[in-house]
Amino acid sequence: MGGTVYHSTAATAIGGGASAYIKLTPSGDGSTLAADYVADLTGVTWNSTYNGYYDISGNAYVFDELDAYYANEISGFNNKLWKAIHNSNINFILGEMNIVLTNYTGTGVPQIASGSWAEINGRKYIITSNLSITGATVNNTWYDILLTPAGGGFTASYIARGTGAWSDSKRGLYSGNNRVVACVKRSTSSSLWINKNILQVVNRTLKIKFETGDWNMVSTGTLNVNHGLLLATVRTLNTMIRNDAGTLFSALNFTGFFSNYEEILSTYVRLIREAGSTFDSTDYDATSYNRGWITIEYEV
Repeated sequence: MGGTVYHSTAATAIGGGASAYIKLTPSGDGSTLAADYVADLTGVTWNSTYNGYYDISGNAYVFDELDAYYANEISGFNNKLWKAIHNSNINFILGEMNIVLTNYTGTGVPQIASGSWAEINGRKYIITSNLSITGATVNNTWYDILLTPAGGGFTASYIARGTGAWSDSKRGLYSGNNRVVACVKRSTSSSLWINKNILQVVNRTLKIKFETGDWNMVSTGTLNVNHGLLLATVRTLNTMIRNDAGTLFSALNFTGFFSNYEEILSTYVRLIREAGSTFDSTDYDATSYNRGWITIEYEV
């Protein structure tokens, strides 16, 4: 520091209230240093001679340069290593992410897949191994997945569906400074998860898909499927039906003169099959079988 090497011979407490910035003050004769927390970096600039941040009195400052940059405490990067890290972390557009859920097409417990990354509140975070999602869950319930920054990565937790609110400035769904990136539904047990969706926003709308579940369309003319959404935000609704053999996929309302259709209410989608229509046949009466998928677009 300032051309002098200092050596700590014992653990030494840092004075002041804990903060993100530490000030190192040399004694008058340069024999010792005092370390104190400071609230901000007012008057602190880069000193190219000593390769560090100093104030005009010759006191040095220790802090995470990247975090200080995002907090607007410094205006740019000077340390070469941090420049490289900086470039790798901010060459992206606000709102970008590449989140992948494991067991996506099955019913296994999902994790955030290794290599997934997201921009959260102006900074890019990445994980390098599969990440478990924490939080208490109950059967037959929808959940959002919340990412919380932790070092250079993030943690993931289940929160109530619809907790996130759109932020224009952050370009995403947020709960405070943490980002909502996906939604899933826990089925009839803690080991059965269905309806896994990554929440990508396009024109302020999100699209999610979910299973109809069992439906013997011969014995039952209507089916109600919970959606977990705010009704006023829904913009489009479509349902795809498959036959028992899985060889024919059709829109529920495709059959010309018959009034097969879907409608959405405050808590569920109602699917309606008219008697005598194509779906009222033994090709559509199997059970223990997901009959099809509902797709909803809704505004945030």
